[in-house]
Amino acid sequence: MMKYFILSLMIISTTYAQTNDAGGPHNYIEQKFDVLEYRPIITIEDHKSKFIRGEVTINIEWKNISDDNFFYFHNEDLTIDSILYDGVRIIAFEVIEQDPYNQYYSIQSTSSSKEATIKIFYHGTMTSEGGSNDWGGVHYSQGILYAMGVGFFNDYVSCTRHWMPSFDLPSDKAHYTGTFIVPDSLMTISNGKLLSKVDTLVGMSKYTWTLGDDVAATYLLTFAVGNFAEVDIPSEGKPPVKLYMYNNQNSIASGKLVFKLVPEMISAFEQFFGYDYPFETMGYYAASKGAMEHQTLVTMSQSQIVGKANANDTMYSTAAHELGHQWFGNLVTPYDFRDAWLNEGFAVFTEYVWIESKLGKEKYREELMKLRSTYINTTAAAEQHIPLYDFHRFSKNNYPPTIYQKGGLILALIRDIVGDEVFRTKMNKYLTTYENANTNTEQLTEIFADVLPQKFWDTWVYGRGYPEVDITTFQDDDNGYVVVVQRENEFQTYEFELNYHLMFDNENKNQTHKITKAIDTLVFPRSTYFKGVEVIDNLYLYKVMSNNRLTSVEEEFDSSINLISTVIDDELEINFGKAANYTIEIVTLVGKKVLIESGEYYGTININLSSLVAGTYFVYIRSYDYNTMKKIIVR
Repeated sequence: MMKYFILSLMIISTTYAQTNDAGGPHNYIEQKFDVLEYRPIITIEDHKSKFIRGEVTINIEWKNISDDNFFYFHNEDLTIDSILYDGVRIIAFEVIEQDPYNQYYSIQSTSSSKEATIKIFYHGTMTSEGGSNDWGGVHYSQGILYAMGVGFFNDYVSCTRHWMPSFDLPSDKAHYTGTFIVPDSLMTISNGKLLSKVDTLVGMSKYTWTLGDDVAATYLLTFAVGNFAEVDIPSEGKPPVKLYMYNNQNSIASGKLVFKLVPEMISAFEQFFGYDYPFETMGYYAASKGAMEHQTLVTMSQSQIVGKANANDTMYSTAAHELGHQWFGNLVTPYDFRDAWLNEGFAVFTEYVWIESKLGKEKYREELMKLRSTYINTTAAAEQHIPLYDFHRFSKNNYPPTIYQKGGLILALIRDIVGDEVFRTKMNKYLTTYENANTNTEQLTEIFADVLPQKFWDTWVYGRGYPEVDITTFQDDDNGYVVVVQRENEFQTYEFELNYHLMFDNENKNQTHKITKAIDTLVFPRSTYFKGVEVIDNLYLYKVMSNNRLTSVEEEFDSSINLISTVIDDELEINFGKAANYTIEIVTLVGKKVLIESGEYYGTININLSSLVAGTYFVYIRSYDYNTMKKIIVR
């Protein structure tokens, strides 16, 4: 990072200590100020060089008048020339905390006014986050200079600080009007609508864009400079949809094809969530990287656009995903990035809302089950079964696939559990309650508190992993039994539902089995031969490791372990053919645990069962390598 300016009235210090704290990308702290508006004016004489001269006017409001009011801003690699607080030059201090992401600059209030205007003058070469996946920050490629609002692997996530000094955390949403002075052979685009274009400058043009009455988090701001072709998509009374494509026929034709259904996407989301598109405009622009859901102006990958056009893919799920963000992430924004799943999970869910709207409920379900398979069989283990909330403790990636895939699946699961009407009503309440503001997972749980227990959120949002289960079925003279055993893991015991076809000689019956314990048994009366179960996968996250049927009480799963199935004289004899650490659990037919022992066993051991009443039980024996279950009868 370049160190700051030296002017006659300015001092920069890296040792200034204070008790206030700006917070960070993963630790929201309520501030004493509220940013009302950002008004940058940026001059770019040569967009290939990425060099700018800029000033940004930041209007703020203090929540209370105090001598220890501090305003904080973030800056990455730009040189500050001067700072004015209500027109008076002031001192700024660099604050470096122990955590690498928690570095910022501090300005102390110099007046007793409740509102203040801060002007920061700066210059420099705009940079990006760097690294092997150089995503966030400012890029120049293929003739386009453009800004990406977040980074994938940086410590600070929000990247608007690479082109505009700002309080660059998502918790303080503000109005925005950006002015860009560029060579008159180029076009500048930014968030919102074009307020004015002035061509009277010698060799330069001045573009001013504004979000108007809307507010945005800083990471959702963007700009791009290049030789764009502007394309209008017919929107039939919806907000105008504009494309800014590379100025060649292939790019223009590709954009017209793959984005032509965006107005239908808007209608689908409005109808499903009962909330109109929240902003005045909607646009997409082509660049070398993408996609990124900047508010009203989404950055899209040029190569992806052309690839989708070549495949004649007008469903374009990525366009739907980024459009969905305009409600989830942009209209309603998390306080910090611990809740990034609220953005990405909902955006993924809107992809499937779009599929359902266009292709029907059956296709919606089919595609969700494919996503479920990807998450369970690939993503979860690759990412160490990270939770949805506060995942960054386990992941160096600011946007790991888990928060997309599992997030979307859990929202679809909630829809299944509470029903369509209730789900849509709750989602509308979520949007209307927190529109143009911030939210977190806890507030979403409160919306659903009367229809979903806290245990659900603890398991599937705050918790890690998913259950791996072994299913055993058998029958006696009167009943059929389905025993579900959750394999031990380092995370938790899960509550979930399994759906079965109960298979009999002459028919199949559908049955739902609510699993609440590590060993859970479904008991049902039977009149014909019970052949076992076929599991019908639902949207709960689980993996069936085995599905076995006992044909007699003598059947065993592991030949190295032998036990006598009928217990007489209160002694259960078990013979272990392999030395290992084993856990032995004895449970009733309905899953109540009545005995547990563990240790390193080899050879024959005897377990006293004198405390058990006569009846039928399951013995479940497990080690790191083996899982065995057998039915016993205590006489």
